[in-house]
Amino acid sequence: MKRAAFFIPFIILLISCTSQPDPNEPRSMGEAIEVDEGHEAHPQSNRVPHADVRSEKLDINETITSVMNLPKQIELLHDILNGDQNPERNELSLLYNSMGWLNVESLDRETLIIMEKLNNRLVQYDLPDGQITELAEEGRGPGDILFTREMQLFDQKMYIAMQGFRVSLFDCTTGLCEFENTIDTGVNNYSITRTNSGFTVLGLPPFGFDDSPGMDEEIRQFTLHQFTEEGEKTGMFSPVYSHQNPMIPERMSAEGFVRYHPESGRTILISQWLPYLYIYNSDAELEEKYRIPDFIQGYYNLIVDDQISYFRNDMPRSIIQSVTSVDDQFLVIQITNRTNLRGVDRTSRPPSAEEYDQHVTYYAFDMSADQLYKLGEDHYRDGAPRLFYVAGHGLLEAGEEKAYWIGL
Repeated sequence: MKRAAFFIPFIILLISCTSQPDPNEPRSMGEAIEVDEGHEAHPQSNRVPHADVRSEKLDINETITSVMNLPKQIELLHDILNGDQNPERNELSLLYNSMGWLNVESLDRETLIIMEKLNNRLVQYDLPDGQITELAEEGRGPGDILFTREMQLFDQKMYIAMQGFRVSLFDCTTGLCEFENTIDTGVNNYSITRTNSGFTVLGLPPFGFDDSPGMDEEIRQFTLHQFTEEGEKTGMFSPVYSHQNPMIPERMSAEGFVRYHPESGRTILISQWLPYLYIYNSDAELEEKYRIPDFIQGYYNLIVDDQISYFRNDMPRSIIQSVTSVDDQFLVIQITNRTNLRGVDRTSRPPSAEEYDQHVTYYAFDMSADQLYKLGEDHYRDGAPRLFYVAGHGLLEAGEEKAYWIGL
């Protein structure tokens, strides 16, 4: 089995048709900003998925009565962000340094499953006594945990998407979660969701493997890949960000989230770096292209001749940090925003800023009614940032050094 696929030098070209953007679409992307000669700024409006389809801006519902009708854990998050509640916090005995690289699921009111993606560490946490059980070690041993990107719990079965072609399954129906098996998807997996007939991953094939089995040109045109429960591939859809240099589609398309609404059979795709929320119907056809309000478009530069790319850290930007499904109906969207940059140096590579303000905005999206609720903003204070992760039985509050559980 080939494991170093995504470290292979970039020797292939990604060939994809480029759609023309809708002339009425707001032009706030890379082609609208000034760059040095020989540089490109991405994203560009004519290269994004479904560039020829005009987006519809989502209206924000901010009324208290509407928020009170949301699931209890979302209501709790709203109240904390707006100072309406200061609930009891249970400090977790975790050793971690990856505040923004966590996934958390709750099996019940006393049991958490936590994935530390940077450390490839999967643990089961017993809340009453603080006992931690490591379910899988990093590497090729039981659990097959390596280059993890996302963990999702569906019907007491844990799905772990990894960048190295694989999805690992854990059975959590009795006691400790136990490794069940691993499915080879043939793509680097960045996000995963359960569907009514199996599962779908957001993934791209590795660079440099164009001669490998299954690595035909068609697979490089799509980002969403459908599978049965047993791992048989049944379809592909959602076009990739169009660019010949494979680093750019990898950044613009792969880093995102795929979610599913069981009642309607719709699939939702959200990229970290784009302001769009794409909704596909049960036939994998684009149904809606929504635009998230107040999203600050950031940029990723490519030096064309040198094939070097870097983030524009000298400009304000938003990044969609996480998208969590709640009760099969709602999505909690967490957006980190960088504003008010000071001490900007545009001569360095990459360009940078000495100081900036940062805050996190939390939204809830109702997948049944296509309604967006603003839950609140959390501004970093005194150099002590925190992020909230929503689970079935409460919230995980993650700081730079400590984590806390807030139960319902």
